[in-house]
Amino acid sequence: MVTRRTILKNNKAEIGMEQIFFIMAFLFSVALFIVILFYSWGKISTPLETALNSAIPSEETSFNVTTMSGNVETGVTMFNLMFPLLIVGLIVMSLIMAYLSKSHPVFLFFSILLLVIAILLGVVFSNVFQQITETSDFASSAENFKVTQLFMKNFPVIIAIIMVMTIVILFSLGRSGTIGGGTGGL
Repeated sequence: MVTRRTILKNNKAEIGMEQIFFIMAFLFSVALFIVILFYSWGKISTPLETALNSAIPSEETSFNVTTMSGNVETGVTMFNLMFPLLIVGLIVMSLIMAYLSKSHPVFLFFSILLLVIAILLGVVFSNVFQQITETSDFASSAENFKVTQLFMKNFPVIIAIIMVMTIVILFSLGRSGTIGGGTGGL
């Protein structure tokens, strides 16, 4: 017999749903960080090259500052190609967490409410990212991150897809842990 106490004691719906806010904040932070990092590197690379070239003894030929600077710029732009992999990894993590969690159907309404809140927050993150990358300072730096911009432009849709998949997995498992329900054994 399912009682109110049992439902509250076994409430694990938040485990499957709260990670979406972590995923959103993490993706937004990483996307913004790489654009700001690339912009900052563009501003400091020339003075840094000049300072390093003047600090290196003239007989030292094994260290090429220009090559080092180019390697750093290439390394930072590689984050653009890694961003989709980061999203896929976080989606897989979210789905595994949802699969391993059990939730009572009573919490479906709460999950749908979280879905709406997550989508609204996704719209805010997407708009903030777009406004920052369209400023005159960051526009040229953001041009090097087309993939990241594409994902951030569609951020609310991506979050909605993740949330819907998580809700489906979280609430499609019955009390026995098998798809389609069951009585739970004993």
